[in-house]
Amino acid sequence: MKKLTYIISWLAIVMAMIMMMILSFWEFYPYKIIEFKKRPFPIVNEQPVARGDIVAYKIDACKFTDVVPEMTVFFVDGIVYEVPIKKKGGIGRGCAVTIIFIEVPKSLPVGTYSLKLIMHYKMNPFRTIEIINTTEKFVVK
Repeated sequence: MKKLTYIISWLAIVMAMIMMMILSFWEFYPYKIIEFKKRPFPIVNEQPVARGDIVAYKIDACKFTDVVPEMTVFFVDGIVYEVPIKKKGGIGRGCAVTIIFIEVPKSLPVGTYSLKLIMHYKMNPFRTIEIINTTEKFVVK
C-alpha cells in the first residue's frame, strides 16, 4: 500500500509539472501570426465615400496561421466611432493581396477619417493576441 501511495504521489507531481510546462508554452511562445508588407493600409475607393456606401482597403500580407481573427473596426477623425459589427475572417494562410470591404455607417458625420482595425487572434485556450492596424485617410461626404 505504501508503494502505491508513493507511485501515485510521484505521478501527480509529474503530471502537474507537465501541465505547468504546457501552460507556460501556451502563454509565452512567440507566435508568428502575420507580416504586413505596407502600413497604413491603402484605401482603394474613389473618394469621397458616401455614408451608407462601402470603403475598401488593401492588405498585402503573409499569414502564417489558420486561426481566423475577430476584427473590431473604428472610424477615427479625432473622435473614435466604433462599428457595432464585429467581423470574423480576413485573409487565409500564405501570402496574398486582399481587399476588405467595410460599410460606412449612415449616421457617421461628414469628415476625414481613417480606419483603426483591431484583430484578435485566439491562439489557444489561454492566449489571445491583439494586432492593431490603420488605413490611410479618406473623406466621407
